[in-house]
Amino acid sequence: MGDIRAVEPLIDTLWDDDARVRVKAAWALGMLGDPRALPPLQRLYRMEREDSRDIIEEAMDMIKRAMAEKME
Repeated sequence: MGDIRAVEPLIDTLWDDDARVRVKAAWALGMLGDPRALPPLQRLYRMEREDSRDIIEEAMDMIKRAMAEKME
């Protein structure tokens, strides 16, 4: 974890056929905190079932917090 080289492959994984894979990729992107993941996560949030949205929303919040911490 923590390797930003994983961001692009994880973003690609957001479109996997398996919802469990998509949600785990979203979680991992949240842990990385890279702002490049926000637009794809927002798109996935709109497309995903309600039971997966909480994790996606949490990932987006984690990224936003990481961005805010860098601004301080």
